[in-house]
Amino acid sequence: MNDLTATAAPAYGVRESEAAGDELSLRVEELRRDGMTVLPDVFEPLRMRDVAARLDRLLAEQTLACGGVQALERLRDADLVRCPLAYDDAMLPLACHDRVLALVRRVLGEHVVLLMQNAIVNRPRQQQAQSRWHRDLNYQHWTSSRPLALNFLVCVDRFYADGGATWALPGSNLHEAFASTAYVARHEQVIEAEPGSVVVMDAMLFHRSGTNRSADHTRRAVNH
Repeated sequence: MNDLTATAAPAYGVRESEAAGDELSLRVEELRRDGMTVLPDVFEPLRMRDVAARLDRLLAEQTLACGGVQALERLRDADLVRCPLAYDDAMLPLACHDRVLALVRRVLGEHVVLLMQNAIVNRPRQQQAQSRWHRDLNYQHWTSSRPLALNFLVCVDRFYADGGATWALPGSNLHEAFASTAYVARHEQVIEAEPGSVVVMDAMLFHRSGTNRSADHTRRAVNH
């Protein structure tokens, strides 16, 4: 039995409730309540292996053009591929898949603009610039009744806890201030997903890149 055909939860005194008549509606509800959802099997794993090779090549080219790894480390910009779709046409379809855009438009409206695309390369035992908690709309400490923006991560490699997966604080898009250290330790949640999945988050959700404790797993993701 899947979520859409499950027996209704027992309740009383309830006069209003959500109705998820299809998979898209359920994903929208997850976004509004938890600030995040995962779309599985959006891209083929074989395609993700090709994207991984392209990202590695672009990262090497951009690193060389910017003066080397040490220069980028000083700027906390190492292992980030900036605007890959401007360098490789194969990156453009990652930004405009029909299944992802259907969710984005259901939440934000018909007219949407892509603000940016970049790629994150999380290597084993390397400090990642995005490992600090942040919102993608930085420095904002207020909330709105509807999402202002969304970000979505195309999982090029497998997301898992010891492999540097993204961590999130569910529902933090609904609260103005960042949570206490004790609350974060108790409620932070790792987002695990297979290659080709897409992680969609409210841009006001607090999240971070995890520490890659694996021996040889590089975790790549293309962020929009």
